[in-house]
Amino acid sequence: WTGFSWMRLMLQHMPILAGLMFVPLAYWCRSRWLFGMGAIAIISSLEANLTRVQIPGSSVQAIVAAIAFALPPALLWAYDDRMWRSFNVTRGQRLRFQPIARNLALLCLGILFYLFSFRGLWPSPIQAPAGKLPEVDWVLLLDAAILGCLTLWEWVRLVWRLDLTSAVVGGLIAIAAIVPWWHISITPIQDTAVWIFNIALFILAAGLVREGLSSGQRRGFWGGMILLTLQIFSRMLEYDTDLLFKAFILFLCGVGVIAAGLWFERYVRTLHHH
Repeated sequence: WTGFSWMRLMLQHMPILAGLMFVPLAYWCRSRWLFGMGAIAIISSLEANLTRVQIPGSSVQAIVAAIAFALPPALLWAYDDRMWRSFNVTRGQRLRFQPIARNLALLCLGILFYLFSFRGLWPSPIQAPAGKLPEVDWVLLLDAAILGCLTLWEWVRLVWRLDLTSAVVGGLIAIAAIVPWWHISITPIQDTAVWIFNIALFILAAGLVREGLSSGQRRGFWGGMILLTLQIFSRMLEYDTDLLFKAFILFLCGVGVIAAGLWFERYVRTLHHH
């Protein structure tokens, strides 16, 4: 085994290695930043592995695409600190990194839904070229299989204490998997997919706003407002509408965001005073 072979092996299994290195270290150091960076390293390396997998046949490739879109947010949302209980007892106080993982899961869904709400990102499924087919590196799927089994186990445990928020997020994750799979494997549904993901983006944004209002957290409220504003702004630019109408809609969006922000800040101050 040469140094290059070891390096290649480490890169292929970086999702698992990053999890085993960063997550226990984050508990040991009691660092939320370290946990967040570790989670990002796991997800980004997992996505890098899955994008390198090119399997002949649209049905199998569709499954890989569905896994690539759904596994990261599903893994992050169902994350439970009790998995690392042996590392999570320093100084007699347990840490809770689950909110960080769930925020990253919502970020993944927000980015995914926003990108898939554009019509241009839904081309017709690519047919496999004739001739010699590329060799598939199945090792790249090993970490995805391990993390997939872990995710299923986490969600089975989560179902027993399922709340409305987790149920909605689970439905959104299912949409992120089923729609691309259907588009690639069954039949192209470009227009329907754009419509579905625009609705999913609106549901996610409205849910964030609702959560921010109920808990008085600025992060959720402003995250939802940003998604709603981006959705309206992007649809105005994407579709061919009158310039004056675009300006009028954007003006209304700006006024609405400012008014909602002022009202929310007053609401938060009132909530804290009580």
